[in-house]
Amino acid sequence: MALAFDSATEARRESEDMVWIPGRTFTMGSNHHYPEEAPAHPVRVDDFWISRTPVTNRQFKEFVEATGYVTVAEKAPDPKDYPSAKPEMLRAGSLVFTQPKTVSGPDISQWWTFKFGANWRRPLGGLSDLRGKLDHPVVHVAYADAAAYADWAGPDLPTEAEWELAARGGLDDTEYAWGDEFAPGGVPMANTWSGTFPTQSTKPKGQERTSPVRSFPPNGFGPYDMIGNVWEWTGDYWSTRHPEPAKHSCCIPSNPRGRDAGGELRSAPAGNPDSAAGAEGRLPSLRPKLLQTLPSCRTPRRTRGYFDQPCRLPLRQAHRGRSEMRRRFQASDTVLASFLVAALLLVSGAIGTEWRRRSCRPGTIPRQRPGNVLPVLVPALLPMLVVGASYLPYSQLGPIVKRLLLL
Repeated sequence: MALAFDSATEARRESEDMVWIPGRTFTMGSNHHYPEEAPAHPVRVDDFWISRTPVTNRQFKEFVEATGYVTVAEKAPDPKDYPSAKPEMLRAGSLVFTQPKTVSGPDISQWWTFKFGANWRRPLGGLSDLRGKLDHPVVHVAYADAAAYADWAGPDLPTEAEWELAARGGLDDTEYAWGDEFAPGGVPMANTWSGTFPTQSTKPKGQERTSPVRSFPPNGFGPYDMIGNVWEWTGDYWSTRHPEPAKHSCCIPSNPRGRDAGGELRSAPAGNPDSAAGAEGRLPSLRPKLLQTLPSCRTPRRTRGYFDQPCRLPLRQAHRGRSEMRRRFQASDTVLASFLVAALLLVSGAIGTEWRRRSCRPGTIPRQRPGNVLPVLVPALLPMLVVGASYLPYSQLGPIVKRLLLL
């Protein structure tokens, strides 16, 4: 699908949220870092537009409000898709980075924890929210969510080759997108882990995770956060090795797509010490682009081993089955707050009534024991607790209350 723009439209997009990446031949991959990045090989990529920043929570929120979309992390997994999973684990949630005190070996489960209720609205699970983070990149986004957003917004997801060309910022054969020095003049160029990963972070409190987009300088082409902050989806499939370099210039791959080689969809690194600040334990974020060529499909890798270790995460298709009523409850915590307030008022009223009864003169109203309050409270509170717990998808309180009610 070719997307053409007149000069006025191109100028407007350039000034707003899209950056023009001129096509060229460049060296993709690396021979010096991870095996799946090798061998380095020349590829040719046509011109394309790419968004100036990763998609933010503000932008994703607009998409959800306009379409009513429910992300993969907000849905309980279908037991048919995970026949060997423990029943108690088949709840909506996502991975969240949890800094351990010590680690033993490379097992990423030591610092990635599956938390019930973690999703793009609740990046840390529990009662966390997006206050102060609307301009941070959206996280806990599965490939199906990224594709749905791209379909709604209009652009497509970039191929890995396109993404890597944009990430290099016009430079070739350098260690980082800005050159060979990690922090030129001592100035940090990206939001990356600082300290000993994953046990020690030397960043100030409150800055250990994601940062607002545009917090660090753009690269030579103009996009921000092509290195660090969050992992980003592309439209290609993951493969264990790149193709061998073409022996003749006539045979250099043009606009290569990972789907041609098969494989599995992937995200960028899980355990890379240079990964993005241990940010919100994500299924990755996304960055759409406008293609001059056919749409494609892959997940990202950072240039020259800086952010390029793959992490294969389970990907499941979105399952639509919740009723409209349940989706409305998920849209806000207002209903839950109403249930809690009503319960508190009922408890206060019952206690006040019992206190008045016990305070009256003997013979006016029969004295009652405190235990007599329970027959009044239990029938009224139980339905509220059941309904409130059933429609609490954003924290761990719901599953805990449900479990208690089933005892």
